[in-house]
Amino acid sequence: MEMSVNKMSITVKSDKVDIYGALELHKAIKKFFDDGKDSLTISLSKVKTISTPAIQVILSAQKSFKKGLNIKKGTVSKEVKSDFETLGVSLN
Repeated sequence: MEMSVNKMSITVKSDKVDIYGALELHKAIKKFFDDGKDSLTISLSKVKTISTPAIQVILSAQKSFKKGLNIKKGTVSKEVKSDFETLGVSLN
């Protein structure tokens, strides 16, 4: 899975985040947390398919950050937003 990481955000550049991508995403998020960051923005605008493990990684991360994990509106594709909503998670 291709992604870019900067000081405050992770941008997933792949169109699919499978179980292996979930592991990569977990490692990137964990590094933010281990570095003492208290917030993070994730962009999933190019992702069309996301696995349940990847969604679980993101939901778990939301509980880990003091200020929370920010998935900005407009940084999530409609397909991924639908996947989250199917699981009862609102991204608004």
